[in-house]
Amino acid sequence: MSADAEVVVGLEHAAQNRTDLALASFDRAIALDPRHLVARQARAAALMGLGSYDAAYAASRDVLTARHSSRWWPKRTARDAPPEGDAFALSSAVKLRHDREQIHHLALAGLLPKGAERLERAYGDVLAEIEGAGNRVLRLTEVQRKHIGAGYNRVIHLDAGRRVPAAAVADGWNRDEATASFASRRIAIVDGFLAPDALGLLRRFCMESTIWFDTAHAQGGRGYIGADGMDGLACPLLFQIAEDLRRALPAVIGTLPLIKLWAFKYDHALQGINAHADAARVNVNFWITPDEACLDSSAGGMVVYDAHVPADWSFNAYNADPGGLLRHIQSVGGKAVNVPYRQNRAVVFDSDLVHATQPLRFRPGYANRRINVTLLYGHRQ
Repeated sequence: MSADAEVVVGLEHAAQNRTDLALASFDRAIALDPRHLVARQARAAALMGLGSYDAAYAASRDVLTARHSSRWWPKRTARDAPPEGDAFALSSAVKLRHDREQIHHLALAGLLPKGAERLERAYGDVLAEIEGAGNRVLRLTEVQRKHIGAGYNRVIHLDAGRRVPAAAVADGWNRDEATASFASRRIAIVDGFLAPDALGLLRRFCMESTIWFDTAHAQGGRGYIGADGMDGLACPLLFQIAEDLRRALPAVIGTLPLIKLWAFKYDHALQGINAHADAARVNVNFWITPDEACLDSSAGGMVVYDAHVPADWSFNAYNADPGGLLRHIQSVGGKAVNVPYRQNRAVVFDSDLVHATQPLRFRPGYANRRINVTLLYGHRQ
């Protein structure tokens, strides 16, 4: 069997919650082709699902090095030629605005490595060329790629994302109330979710780490970019949060594996995620940007509808048609639960419930960008 075929088999095992068999398939694929990045990334995800967090972290860092290394990370090299693939060839005004702002932020913080300061101007040059096309994902020209290629979608700075000495999940919120709310309504809202030191360190990790490689969501009226767990976001602190939460809500999460994690950053003037559902059992969504960044305290968070996606709908079916989802909600009499934005607020809910971002009004400026983090537990049944 080829390495590609082993990966397909492994992904099928993973989808059926046979994670140990999936890991064996990915190991065989890597033995056949040690450079197979999809197999290596899937292997990291399988290790995470098995709770082998140290191994998952190491595996994901190996993938990050192979895919997104730069002359500045993990060590000074001469790798300046733009890598191949859409991750390095596609961009948008939303993405380049963020990257230019992040480089400026790192420079002000004294964290920008020598030689990387020119990227702020380079990103600005390309941004000026493409922003007239509106909010669309575009294929960069060869000249544009070379102009920003030393840093674009490559790691320039990576915060350690270290664990905190005590619990990362705060102990001030009521576990019993959250458990009862989830049992009766399939949703629980938790304020003061993270301990202050964990919140501060996670915010620093997300603000400073140049791991925001996703461009696909910056289309039309949407204005957000993403970081994926197995492509830079995974860090010891997030794994600590995931395990602390499992212990805090054993009747909600219990032994469900952590199957995915991601984060999004939003443009202050555009909108977020349309109505959708996630292919998991439990969704934990929490926000880490300070409250003063949000200009409307009655919005800026999310809306969760008390209507499940039909069991026979596929993931693509219920995520490719937001309008169809909303019509389904109306047909079953689903009601909206509106959850306004608050820093350090978590929304824990059944992943089959349809949900969307509320209208966003945030202050301009890099430090004011709305950041949400999502943890998914368990495979959809």
